Amino acid sequence: MSGYRDETRDGLSIVPHMVWSVLFAVGLGASVILGLLLSDRALTKLGFIFGCIGLLVSVAGFGFTIWQLLRTQRAADAATEALQTARKEFATLDVLGELHIMRITSESVREHVVGLRWPSANFGYDRLREKLMRVISVPEQLTHEESEIAKDFVAHILGVSSETEALAIGDPFDVVRLTARLKELENFALQVEYRIRDQFRGS
Repeated sequence: MSGYRDETRDGLSIVPHMVWSVLFAVGLGASVILGLLLSDRALTKLGFIFGCIGLLVSVAGFGFTIWQLLRTQRAADAATEALQTARKEFATLDVLGELHIMRITSESVREHVVGLRWPSANFGYDRLREKLMRVISVPEQLTHEESEIAKDFVAHILGVSSETEALAIGDPFDVVRLTARLKELENFALQVEYRIRDQFRGS
């Protein structure tokens, strides 16, 4: 369907140029015929008249061309603006999806930590770090404060990974601290998700 509309639009855009070409051919043919039939004096006057008409047609054609160019430019600007808006909306929806997955993953990691299932917990932490980095990579969706908090969570997760590896040599591990930190991450993701969702609906 879209291809059909494009071909139709292209065909319509050619029509004005065809009209001007036909008018030019008719005018040229009439000039030749009249030149053969009329006297020199009449031909001179008629040539002056045709010259004036030709000048008016040229000015009108030039004006029409400028109008077409301006209309084309406005259409291009509108298309560019629409594309930018669509990209922004897609980025917003992508961040909302990442925040939602982040909350679900954090809840799962908390269960693994409480159950002392460290390999599964480490896998979940890696996924949380990946989601945080993807959200941070779209700075226009986060406030400066939110971006700094997200970076702090990334640093915390990197530290947790080294702590879980230390379990093999019997280092103490604060489960309560980890679960509380994960709960903070879930609340943070939920707050940012609500704020972005409200702004998206209001735009």
